[in-house]
Amino acid sequence: MATYATEEDVRLWLQATDNVQVTSDLITAALNAAHGLILDRLADAAFAGDPPIPLVLGEATLAGAFALRALARKQALDQMDFTIGGQRIKNTDRFHYLMQAANEAEEAAWATLAPLLRAVKHVAPLGVTDSVPVLGQE
Repeated sequence: MATYATEEDVRLWLQATDNVQVTSDLITAALNAAHGLILDRLADAAFAGDPPIPLVLGEATLAGAFALRALARKQALDQMDFTIGGQRIKNTDRFHYLMQAANEAEEAAWATLAPLLRAVKHVAPLGVTDSVPVLGQE
């Protein structure tokens, strides 16, 4: 099934003009993952005509979050520290900032999508039982 948002929507949200690091394949995979999650929770998947703007924006934002996480993972894998003459030279803390941006984007995406989603059933917290002595002590 076609996604609600497009690659252009995600690129616009990310402000990603770099096609080398932010590839079409990366965005397509992020869009498909976001679309699948949204479809699982969408209250009404049938829309007459175009999907509502919050749905398109929410999907683009969620896909952007997934793309940022993928970029963060790549950054973490590529990151290397060097030691020259006893001095340690660290790469920038890009991973941390990309993950923070991804988390904020995902939170914003779900907030945007909230009016269109089914209510999530909450599981009751587990009850605590009385302690039982293991070694026969009381």
